[in-house]
Amino acid sequence: MRKIIIIISLILSFSVNAQVTELNLSGKQLTSFTYNDTLKNLQRLDLSDNYIQEIVIDSMKEIIYLNISVNMLDEVSILKILKVLNANGLTSGWCYLDGGSNAIIYKLNQNMDYLMLKRKRWNITINE
Repeated sequence: MRKIIIIISLILSFSVNAQVTELNLSGKQLTSFTYNDTLKNLQRLDLSDNYIQEIVIDSMKEIIYLNISVNMLDEVSILKILKVLNANGLTSGWCYLDGGSNAIIYKLNQNMDYLMLKRKRWNITINE
């Protein structure tokens, strides 16, 4: 029920201001997050300290800061996020992803998406 209430309030707030570039949902007891096109200008997203098991950000093109630390994300979910961020092609430099306190990613230094993001100057913190 809490998730539904938060989603409704977010939809209402975004229809008032479609130019939102920052969104802090830290500690809101969310269990999932799905991006929608209403947030197309979003650059900074903080989803830290929740109970999120799945994050869908497939078409986020402007994101330069994503904090998903202290959630319940498994290795597959984190690798999927890396793949999406790499595919979006942001190369603005000094982008930031904090995925600490989630699942441990084994052989992260061999993951092509991770390596490409590092090459694009992404600052990434993930449990390895």
